[in-house]
Amino acid sequence: MKDQYPISQNKEVEVELLESADAAINEEIGVLTWKISIAPGEVKKIRTSYSVKYPKDKTLNLN
Repeated sequence: MKDQYPISQNKEVEVELLESADAAINEEIGVLTWKISIAPGEVKKIRTSYSVKYPKDKTLNLN
């Protein structure tokens, strides 16, 4: 399974990965990869989180 978190191109904006649930992390492109097996009908929750810090006078466009 793969997921992605944001990577900042602006040095004033800092993104920190806080929780990755034992994923393999590619920090250059912000990709998290898990190798997991799930049985039919099984539900597995994987939690990830990150923080974003930026100057108060800036507006972020997250599109």
